[in-house]
Amino acid sequence: MKFNVMAILLVILCSLFSSTFCRVISIDQHPTNYIMDKTNIDDILGQKSNNVGLKENGHTIKDFDPSPVPKPIITDHCLAVVQTRANDAKRFFGTQAAITLYKPEVRPKQWSSARMKLSNGGDSIEAGWMVNPDLFKDNEAHLYTKYIAGGKECINTFCPGFTVVDTRVPLGYIPKTYSQVNGDQWVWNITIKKHQDDGNWWLSAITRNAGEIGIGYWPKSLFSSPLAEVANQVQWGGEISNPEKSYRQPEMGSGLVGDYNTKHSAYFQQVTIVNESFQSGHPVDTEKNADCFPYYITRDRGSHDDDDPNWGRVIFFGGTRLE
Repeated sequence: MKFNVMAILLVILCSLFSSTFCRVISIDQHPTNYIMDKTNIDDILGQKSNNVGLKENGHTIKDFDPSPVPKPIITDHCLAVVQTRANDAKRFFGTQAAITLYKPEVRPKQWSSARMKLSNGGDSIEAGWMVNPDLFKDNEAHLYTKYIAGGKECINTFCPGFTVVDTRVPLGYIPKTYSQVNGDQWVWNITIKKHQDDGNWWLSAITRNAGEIGIGYWPKSLFSSPLAEVANQVQWGGEISNPEKSYRQPEMGSGLVGDYNTKHSAYFQQVTIVNESFQSGHPVDTEKNADCFPYYITRDRGSHDDDDPNWGRVIFFGGTRLE
């Protein structure tokens, strides 16, 4: 009988180290209405979004047909987000959302992200997916984290700051299946919350089969600003960078401007915040921030719990490079 030496070696290593040494949980997605219908531990995080059209005043919202977009103004940075209004008296301890997965077209030196972000005093933390050819050496969307602290910023663990705890959901992970315009919409459901026991800001993946997986955390000691204790603003949406001001600007989201069509516009669903009582709820007192309108657009559909509890608070965003 022939034995596979490498397989035997792997078994020995698995017996000596923790289970995470030998098991990586795929954060890909499966066909079902918002939750997965499979139990395979290798396919635990991804979910298929509910594709039933949202309704307004009892009527399904029709496809948004944007007017022709004028010749673009070339810029190096754009946001298309919904955010809570800035107020030093506000206190946020986290946020959660399911983000649709797309792979926008991005050229070298550019990047595009879909993320949720908490900030205070000039410092911030964020997480979502990012297409960044220079950083990740490909044109795929990657699970990422980022912080800004005292003027220093860092993505994932390319420099000290974010502490990885559970490698079953690895930073930099690439979806196996992306959302398709006019097709199925796939999401990652993630959360950022400040833990009461240690005071650190934790990033977690919300899964069906394994529950909440704490990927890692930003230490409280990383921040000298008020963000060490609390955030006073939260954002959800897209961001692009075009530092060389290329005429072919990067796409955001699905590559189409944000509208109310859940079949072709990137969106966040089930958006919640964690308040000062550490209770989850819908964001209130929000505003849109689209500083490169009409090329990159965000639209806030509010809460749709009455139509379908799978939707919750819904925020659309996106935009396309123009030729």
